[in-house]
Amino acid sequence: MELEDMRKLFPMFSKRQVVYFASCSYGPLSEPVKRALLKYMNDWESKGMNWDFWMEKYEELRSEAAKLLGASRDEIAIVSNVTSGLAAFATSLEYNGKKVVLSDLNFPTVGHVWLSQQRLGAKVSIVYSESWKISIDALEKVVDDNTIVLSEPRVCYQSGFTYSNIRALSKIAHEHGAYFVLDDAQATGVLDIDVKKADVDVLVTTTLKYLMGGAGVGIMYVRKDIVDDLSPLTTGWFGQEEPFAFDIHKLDYARSARRFETGSPAVPSILTSLESIKLIRNIGVKRIESRVKDLVKYATDLGLSHGMKVLSPKDEENMGPIFAFEHEDPHGLYEMLLDRGIVVSPRGPAVRVSFHFFNTKEEIELLFDNLRDLNVLR
Repeated sequence: MELEDMRKLFPMFSKRQVVYFASCSYGPLSEPVKRALLKYMNDWESKGMNWDFWMEKYEELRSEAAKLLGASRDEIAIVSNVTSGLAAFATSLEYNGKKVVLSDLNFPTVGHVWLSQQRLGAKVSIVYSESWKISIDALEKVVDDNTIVLSEPRVCYQSGFTYSNIRALSKIAHEHGAYFVLDDAQATGVLDIDVKKADVDVLVTTTLKYLMGGAGVGIMYVRKDIVDDLSPLTTGWFGQEEPFAFDIHKLDYARSARRFETGSPAVPSILTSLESIKLIRNIGVKRIESRVKDLVKYATDLGLSHGMKVLSPKDEENMGPIFAFEHEDPHGLYEMLLDRGIVVSPRGPAVRVSFHFFNTKEEIELLFDNLRDLNVLR
């Protein structure tokens, strides 16, 4: 599929001529996702419930997510979001004073989940970054034999700093008998991953960003050989071995990662997420990653040449899908660009410009032309 054909799948580009650089916040609507949502509404209107079809799609989503991550379907749980999946895992651990290590590059929800486990006996150690980046050595100094979890994002949500070697992180954790947990929300769909090769124990991600499936679905991977050791305190009927047995008297966790699921799923989001993942897999994540990294480097070089205070990595090794720069009023700049048909994402002191397969170098040049008009550039 050629780029122009792919762009035609998005009404935002083909009909509204919007320049969209905010997939790091919320992915755009595609025609396949729109059709799935309209079909759901028609079914709801004409049939009310259509559970057999919905459950078929639910399991199809599990299979597609497994293929996307390089996992088996029994290692995939479909959850509501990153937070709910991470919380289910966190409540399944016995801490006994052991510590969770994480850096301040994590999205705040990750910190909130782990800090709440202090009530269950966990200790939390936060490793602080310098200039929006962190070295693996800095984490290695803190992880020890009293560590139960090392929890890191593949991509920092603010600066776009990206770990180039996930396996190095998992190695640090495993050398001390700890679990390695990866928040992949800012990477899934644009940066390739094989959870087996990376030796990840738990991965949590969402379909609302680069997977472009909308809000309401999170994907959770749990390595098969640790599943039976984990009994989440957060559970529900969909987390049981036989959910449709409707047995109120017995707590019988599923023998797979499904034990981390809870209640009835958000059906519309299941349907949209399935179509969006199929679209991403059809294009190919490796192909997308190559294109995105080329765009990020192009934007970074332009930013540096104009004297911008670039917050995202300047070295290719740690570049991800985000080009970020500092501005005195990120939200104000966002609104001014929005008036010009360009969507960026303000976050803290940064203006984030994130890229996907549909973005082009011409759009980046248009962004910089508008930044010049708005007196942002020197």
